[in-house]
This record gives sequence, C-alpha cells and structure tokens, in this order.
Amino acid sequence: MLHSDLDIRFGALFHLTGTPPSLERLRDHVAERATAIPAWGLTIDSDGRRHRWAALPPSFNHQVRERVLAPGTSPREAASEVNREPFAHGTPAWDFTLLHGYAPERYALFYRVGHGLQDGGGALRTAEIFFGGAPAAGERARSIPRTRLKRTAPSLRQLAHAAADLTRAAKSSGPWPRLGFTYSRERCHHWAEMPSNRLTAIARPHGGTRHDAFLAALARPLHQWLSHHGTVPCPSGVPVHIAVNVRDTHETDLPGNFVAPAGILLPSAGTGSDLVRAVVEATDHLKHPAHWAALRHITRGGSKTLEWAAVRWFNSPKRAAVLTSCVVVRRLLSLFGDPVCAIDPFTALPMGFPANVLMLSYQGRTSVAFVTDAALPGLDTLHTQWERAVADLTPVPMP
Repeated sequence: MLHSDLDIRFGALFHLTGTPPSLERLRDHVAERATAIPAWGLTIDSDGRRHRWAALPPSFNHQVRERVLAPGTSPREAASEVNREPFAHGTPAWDFTLLHGYAPERYALFYRVGHGLQDGGGALRTAEIFFGGAPAAGERARSIPRTRLKRTAPSLRQLAHAAADLTRAAKSSGPWPRLGFTYSRERCHHWAEMPSNRLTAIARPHGGTRHDAFLAALARPLHQWLSHHGTVPCPSGVPVHIAVNVRDTHETDLPGNFVAPAGILLPSAGTGSDLVRAVVEATDHLKHPAHWAALRHITRGGSKTLEWAAVRWFNSPKRAAVLTSCVVVRRLLSLFGDPVCAIDPFTALPMGFPANVLMLSYQGRTSVAFVTDAALPGLDTLHTQWERAVADLTPVPMP
C-alpha cells in the first residue's frame, strides 16, 4: 500500500565489531548497493488525492554521514537524536549515519527510511543486500517468511476469517481512551532486550512462537493500564493491530508498503500458562499460509486508489489501537568483514494511536522498541512492565 507521509520513519541501529570504515568508503558501498534497491531512487508525488512513484536521485554526500561520539556515549541515544532530524531536503526519504568513537573496536550504523518508501519487509531486504549481498541464484530472500512459499489457495471460510481480522482493525477503537485524554505529538521511546530463548521457552510448551510470548507479556500491562485509565472496559480482551507482511516472492525488491493490519483481541485474563495458551490460540490462524493468502487477496486485489483509501481509514485515530509487529533477521550480517553483533529497531507512532511496539530478533537476541504517546499517563513505563511480565511467564527452570 502506498503511504504518502514520508515523515513517518522507522529503521534499525546495527552494532558492529571492528574498526569503523572511512566515510568515503561507506559512501562508495552505499552507491554500489543502491543499484539493487529501487526505493533509494524514488519519492512519492501526491496531489492530495492521487499518489504515484516519481524518480528522485539520491545524494550520497547528504544521505550518508557520520557522527563522532564521546567515549561512553550510548549509540542508541545518538541514533535517537538523529532520528528527530528531518531528512535532507530534495533527497529520497532515507539515510545512513555512521556512529563511532564511543568504544574501542566498536561502531554502529543507523539506517532510517520513510514508511512510504519501505515497510519492514522492504527494510529487511535492504539490510540483506547492504550487509550481506544479494542471494545466490535460486535462493529465496530471507525477508520472505517460509509460509509464503507454500502456495495454498484460501477457502471461503479463510477469506471470511481474514475479512474479520481486517474488520476488527477498521472498527472504532473501543476501549482506548478518547474522553479525558488529549493525544499529542510528543513521543516516549524506550527499548527492552533479552535472549530470544527466554521467549521461546515461554511459548513452545503451548505450541507457540516467541511472537506469541511477546504478545502474552504485552497483554497483561495493557489490560492493567486500560483497567485503570480506560473510559470503556475491555472484558473480551485487549485490541491490538498486528502488522502482517503480505509481500510475495516476486515483490521482494519493490518499494512501498505490503502490510495488512490484523485486528486481534489479545486475551488478558488468567495468569502464567493459561494466558500464554490463550494467546497462542488467538493468533494461531495468522500462522497458516492460506490465511496469509486470504489477507493478501483482500488487501492487494483492488485498485491503488482503494489501497490508499484503506491506509487512511486504518490510520485514523477513531480506529486506534496498540500497533505491534515482529521482524526476524535470519541471515548473519556483516560489513567489510566486520560482523553485525546486535540490532536495535526504531519505529514511529501515528498521531492518535497510544503505542507502537516492534520486536526484532537477531542471532539469539531480541530487542523490542516501545513508542508511546507522552500524553497518556503511565504508558511510558510499558517497556519495564513488559520485562516484568516476561520474567513472570518464564518457566523455572528454563528447558
């Protein structure tokens, strides 16, 4: 789906081990890889009603820069400062910032991009090309989940189920507060990190994934917040929008957004195993190839005008809910022989939505970005509450 607001940006901070490259060498590498990444040479031309791609050559001198940090400075805090700056005028909405000086034999590379140019799948594909080269002939892109490769035609029942997910995402926001609270443009950014096997240990006994454990730990503090601050009770669960990547194999390198919002009511009753089991059951249908095919059929089968109307509809504050997404980087990444040892995600929060939570797993480490509206009291501690919920749900001893 096209999204014309290029100022809504997201990205990732890649932590590397080794000697930082020169800025000239980095710019040469970006220029070389740009030929394989179409989004880097585009912008969105809009007259307010129609939106179309327009060529816009990148300026590597403006879009690839560096910052030398004082020893001991947090690269994540430095990247957060960079992320508050607008993109360079007259260039496509993406850039790289090399961060170094904060520790010996350590440096970081911060990539950010306007959500109109790329979605999570597109940004992951960019990381694969930039840090690892293009796959060999016949190798599938790692940014396409395994389920996408199983060609399963959706049944009428599955189409109805997918339509129900989209309908829930399009309905009025229900329990999220509108009375007594004023949404703002001020954002609180926090992160939580932990070994990925902790989340796996929570969900696997119930047939789930680490994404299910992530959601189960998120359901508890959200329910508590709504119980304390909400204007409407939520006895049936906590409404969230889960971003589903509907990008197909032949669309791996295309710019734009190929995301469908699945509206899910996260179970919030019960504790421990009962809660995890209920969340696994609530999200089970999202893991099936036929359900993905049904979501894709519904969201990608219409005209571009209808797609844009759907984007505006889903992004309306009247249909606000907590936004969640999950990215798994399966390929080992490196730059000039220096390994990427960790990745921290960065995400944005549309106006009128309470929170956006993005989980990214790479090489046994899971990092979760939490962005909340500063006008909503107490949500700025969602990251610490989530960590406590994970600790409560973790089996002892771990398997």
